[in-house]
Amino acid sequence: MIRRLKVQNFLSFLDETELNFLVTHKAPATPKYSFSANEGDRITKIMGIVGANASGKSNLLRTLTFLKWLILESFGNKPEQNLPAQPFLLKEAPFEPSNIEVEFEWSNLIYRYQVSFTQKMIISESLDALDLTKEAVERKRYRSLFMRSYDADTEEYIIKSNNDFALSDGIREISKKRLNASLISAAIFSSHRESLPIQEYWSKVTAKIKQGGKNVPLEYLVFQSSEFYHKNPNFKSSMEEIISKCDLGLLGLHIEEVKVSNSGGEEQTVYVPYGRHSGIDGKEYRLPMPRESSGTHQIFVLLSTLLPVLESGGLAVIDELEADLHPELLPALVDLFVSEKTNRKAAQLLFTCHATPLLNVLDKYQVGIVEKDPEGTSQAWRLDDIEGVRNDENFYAKYTAGAYGGIPRPGKLSDVAQ
Repeated sequence: MIRRLKVQNFLSFLDETELNFLVTHKAPATPKYSFSANEGDRITKIMGIVGANASGKSNLLRTLTFLKWLILESFGNKPEQNLPAQPFLLKEAPFEPSNIEVEFEWSNLIYRYQVSFTQKMIISESLDALDLTKEAVERKRYRSLFMRSYDADTEEYIIKSNNDFALSDGIREISKKRLNASLISAAIFSSHRESLPIQEYWSKVTAKIKQGGKNVPLEYLVFQSSEFYHKNPNFKSSMEEIISKCDLGLLGLHIEEVKVSNSGGEEQTVYVPYGRHSGIDGKEYRLPMPRESSGTHQIFVLLSTLLPVLESGGLAVIDELEADLHPELLPALVDLFVSEKTNRKAAQLLFTCHATPLLNVLDKYQVGIVEKDPEGTSQAWRLDDIEGVRNDENFYAKYTAGAYGGIPRPGKLSDVAQ
């Protein structure tokens, strides 16, 4: 489970910003909304992020996708390549390091990973761990697993590690000069046993984030999801059960294997979905997926991401959860993570959303608000950070009235063309 995330000088976030999943002890102790973690803390199952267009909501999510890449895949980068990271640019000196810190819980340990970097190199990184034993938790005593920092004089990294982390000479050697790869990524590449829990957790982080209008066409995602369901019939059954309950007029979906030739003349298999419907004569009919609504397409694709996360106990990061969906469907999707029946392995959901009526489904510690100031810097806060907010408030009404911030106020747009 993710516990907290801090980011500084990354994309539109200049000043340090924290996204906190820990629930204060003042909040109602309702298992419906939070997990009781082993160390006595409670961690929210879901976090919804709201805010105006271009406020930085998606950038906050991109911090997690960058971290996943850095931890799992950066060693696969060519040595001369830059890191796929962008500092805050709206200032005279944009080359100060970016900083990210993440705290997550997995395999009876709480890990704390900190990294400082520019586009060209990692300046420093460290990994600490807290054992989930009573003594360690009470003292909040983290132990350092490794520290790695760049020495400009030797042009190599200085690496210090705990014996428990057991870095081999080979991992140390390949990590001394690789400017654009994390030590954890190098360790995972080398099948380092102590890095396996970290690899396991971040492999379960699944993100669907829109990229500046260059989104993958929904039709392509539908066929991609069809292949997934065909190869995972248990998820297909769950998807059909959920879709049939969403009042979409569907009995289920049939997926057919079709052999086609690609542009090079090679034969390949595609998986074509058909909606199963009951006709007025009581017979079952199949409609090609293009004849179904965009909302049906969207939930079909979305469930191919959410269901595996629920099964594995991972983290689903979804940008614009409400895209092409009726607002009444959103609480039902969120409830998949709230319900102890469908979420048995402590899976979490982090999403952005413009469908603000959903706010009344959430508790105040499950709502994050992002706002951008006139200088272009994004800030984020949690609803319960605002003094005086009560659990019984109509969050939707007060948010749209501007009581919490993070809402667009464009005025009369027609006044621009005078």
